This record gives sequence, C-alpha cells and structure tokens, in this order.
Amino acid sequence: MTNSMRLWDDNPTVTDLLGIDTVVDAVAAALLARDLDPVTVALQSPWGGGKSSALDMLAERFEANDRVLVVRVDPWEFEDSDDVRATLIGHLLTELRAQRPASFTEKVGDLLTRIAWKRVGATIAKSAITMSANPLDIIKAFTPDAKEQPTNMAGFRDEFDKMIDAAKDIDKVVVLVDDLDRCKPASVVASLEAIKVFLAVPKMAFVLAAEEDMIRWAIAQDIHAGGRSEFADRYLEKIVQLPVSLPRLTPETTEDFVTLLLCQKHCEATDTQPAFEELVAHVAERRRKREYPLIHDDDYPEAAHRPDAADRRMANLVARGLSGDQWSSPRAIKRFLNAWGVREAIANAREVTIKPDLSLKLYLLEQRFPEDFEALQQVDPNDRTMFVSAWEAWGREEEAAEKPDQVSETTRFWAGSEPSIAAAMDQFDRYVNLAASFTSFSAGSGLTDAELSILAELTHQSDGTRIGAVAHVLDVEPTVRRTIVERLFSRLVTIDNPSDSIESACRITLGDSSLVADVCGWLRRYGLTRIEVIDVFEIAQVPGAEVDKLLHDIANDQQVTSGVRAAAQEKLDERTGAGA
Repeated sequence: MTNSMRLWDDNPTVTDLLGIDTVVDAVAAALLARDLDPVTVALQSPWGGGKSSALDMLAERFEANDRVLVVRVDPWEFEDSDDVRATLIGHLLTELRAQRPASFTEKVGDLLTRIAWKRVGATIAKSAITMSANPLDIIKAFTPDAKEQPTNMAGFRDEFDKMIDAAKDIDKVVVLVDDLDRCKPASVVASLEAIKVFLAVPKMAFVLAAEEDMIRWAIAQDIHAGGRSEFADRYLEKIVQLPVSLPRLTPETTEDFVTLLLCQKHCEATDTQPAFEELVAHVAERRRKREYPLIHDDDYPEAAHRPDAADRRMANLVARGLSGDQWSSPRAIKRFLNAWGVREAIANAREVTIKPDLSLKLYLLEQRFPEDFEALQQVDPNDRTMFVSAWEAWGREEEAAEKPDQVSETTRFWAGSEPSIAAAMDQFDRYVNLAASFTSFSAGSGLTDAELSILAELTHQSDGTRIGAVAHVLDVEPTVRRTIVERLFSRLVTIDNPSDSIESACRITLGDSSLVADVCGWLRRYGLTRIEVIDVFEIAQVPGAEVDKLLHDIANDQQVTSGVRAAAQEKLDERTGAGA
C-alpha cells in the first residue's frame, strides 16, 4: 500500500463498482418497450445509494443510438423560479431544439410562445440557442402575438404530441430527472404535473431519481393533497408506471465495494489505471456468472490488478465494523474513508508513521466505538499492552479469554480483526496524539467514570433515563456540563439513533441558556446531515436568535432531506411570525 493521500469524490460515475449495471440494463430496455409508451420510471435508493450514477449509466447506454434523444433535467436548479412547471417544460423544449434543430426548431418556437417569457427566461438564457442569436430577437420571438398564437397552455399537450410524433427520425425521448428529492414539496408536485399533464405523450419516457416514499410525502404535504396519504398513493400510481429499486449494500457487497475503492487509489498512485479497469471488468463478470466471492485469492486475468492482503483486511474491517446506516450507503462509506484519508495524510505531513491498516482500525474504534476508544486511552500506558492483548484474545474467542470490564460487547469483531494493536502499541501512542488534534478528548484526560455514565444515559432508549441524566448534567459544574454536551455531539456521527442525543442536548440547553450558541454550532459540525423531522421539533423548543439562524440554515441546506427542510421552515415561520 502507498502512503499517498486517499480521497474519493462523490460525483456520479459510469464506472460500476456496485453491480447496478443489470438494473440499468433492465430500465433501459423498459424505456424502449412498445408496451410501455409513454412511461415514467421511479429509480429508487436511499440517500447516497447511486441514483445519479445510474442516470449517467443510462445516458451512456443510449449514446450510440441516434434514434434515442436523452435530456437531463434537474428541477432543483430552477426551484426558485416563479413557475417550476413552466420552467421545466421550457427547459425540455429548448434542449430538444438545441439537440435536434432539424426536427424541432419550428414547432418548439410555437410551443414556447405559450409559456410567459418571465417564467422561462433564465432557463432559455442558459440554453444553446442563445449562442447563435441576439437576446432581443429571442425575446421578440417568444412574445406571442395575441391575434396569431394562443397565450396560455390550453392545447399544449396536443401540440406537443403532434411535434414528437412528427419527428420520424426519433423513436424515443428519454428525460432523466435528477435531484427531485432535494426539492420542496410544491416543486416536486409541480415537476410531476409537468410530466403527467403536459409531457406524457407517446415516444416520451421519464426516469425520476428519487425515493418513492419521498415523492409520496411531498405530494401529501402539498396543498393539493391536504396532507392525505391516500391521495398521495393514488396520485403517485397515476404518475409512475414502473418503480425500480437499486440494490442495497450488505456487509458482503460493502466489503467488495471498499476493496475496489482501495484498489482504485492504489492504481491511481502507481499510474496503472488500465489494470484497475481490468479488475472491475473481472469482478463484473464474476457477478454476472454468480461466482462468489467476487474478490478472491487467485485466477485473475493477467492484466488485472490483484487486491493485496492489506486492502482486503481493511475492506473487511470497514464492512463489518461500520454501523448499518453507514455501510448501506456508498456515499456514507466514501465519507468515512475520506475522513480517514485526511487523518492519514495529516499524519504523513507531520511525519507520524502509522501503518495504513492499523490507522484505519484505530480510526474505526475512535469513530464507531468512542467510549471504548476513551477506555483504551485511560488505561495506564504501562498496562496497555496487556490490556489490549486480553481484549484481542477475547475478540478471537480464544479459550478462557475474558472481556476486559472497561470495553463493550459490541467491539468483539473489532478486537479480533487484523492487524493486532497489541503488537504495535508504539503506533497506538502516535495515533492517540494525532487524534487529540481532532477531538475533544486526549490521552490522560477526560470525564470521570460517573460523568461517562451520565453521558451514556443521555443516549439511553428509555425517556425516563434520559430525563434523569439531563437533571444530573444540570447539577454539575458549568465547565463539565459543556464538556459532556460537546462529547454528546461528537458521537452523533457514530451512533445509530442520533435523535435521542439531540433531544437530551436540547433539554439541557433549556436549563442552561448559556449553551445555546455552542449547541447550535455543534449541531452544524456534527449532526446537520443526520437531523430528522422529529429533531427539528426538539430544536425549535429552544429559544434564542441563534436557534432561528440554525433553523434557517437547515431549511436551506440541500444535504438534508426535503422533509427536514420543510419542517425547519415551518417552525422558523412560527417563531418569527412569517407564516401569519
């Protein structure tokens, strides 16, 4: 393994490391099927599950077919326009005209006159047609003559149908709709209406990259639905003919995915990218033939990169060590690996020598099992080797080995995995000193056992236990109270249910207003992307202008779900009177 910095971008890609090619191929076939015309497909996966990459792969499938026209649409980009529906339609029309002027130029001009220029001006201004015409002439061309052209959308669908049907050189127009789950409920419904009411005609196919549950929720929240879920179900059934789910990661497929990510960085660092491409093709072929394990010990093509033992150990450690909500999302896995990559790079820059696989194992302990990481730090340095040896023997299930009292049952796999920490305690000391630069705790310092117990109770599943712990926190010294709350937030990225922690922190803040600014800052740092709707209601109970600013930021943060954004905006309006 090389010690160069390893970071993985989160951009969509057509390099399939997840095995979604079979799903993409099936969707591509469905889009061209005569029995499904027109058709709308909902391509579903959790957050960070590969929907945008699947759209890129779909577009690639049709590149060689000149009878299929592919148009990308991102409603989120023009969500702030006066009329999302009209803007989406205008965007599609100008794309058709730009890509196939011979087929669509004249008719597109007629249809665009039905849409008010002020609604689509921004979109048209960015389109290809403005590159070859005077803007004033464009405005004039798109201004309807009341005596000759209709000035509303009446009859639009019939005229659009005629235009598409008349394009004899085109068998299908495939519209790929991305980032719908970033939009506000009203924008989601407006986009669906544009598709269903005005654009769903023969030879048209739409692929919506969004969770079906999210779409259903948006419909129910929109004014047309009045919050009724049964309306949302019926509405959605009329829009989407084919819901398709991308495969979810399991610990086994996560291990393969992480192995390929590590191999990718190795090949980039050694300038052997073709060898990585051969490896990806080899894994895809084994997947197609159902030959498992996909990453194996031998029988690789001569030109393919061979994953080394260290890569495979680290992949196994990550796949089995991360919590379920982290390894089930490719994006979450990359975020974890990127955070470790930055930590590793800083260690190299400071000339702190730590083997990559050992660094990753310690980083996993620090992030996934912070209380156990603290317990290890608090052991006397003279006793640590013996302590870790006993811990690892228990993890390997050696006969008569017992778990040290200071660590949790959940660390058994971590303790029994390679590499051995006990055999490299000098590197552990280096790692701890490095970790102290990034966390609120460091070797030789921390909370007392009683305070750590309170910290654990703040995240307990029992509401009564959490309420009691909040009371205890409000009884301790202010400096200790602040440390406990900060430590509570620093663990948000590692626990399965962050809502209990956020609820406890908000209750503490209600009893100590001096923590309001700090809590808002820690939420932004540690928990913003994991906030749920129920958390917004807890946060909104805390008074203060800092909370208003936090709610505003949540309402405008595209990394959180549309439901959370909507809830934050609703609570902000209630607090400021904007909704009155």
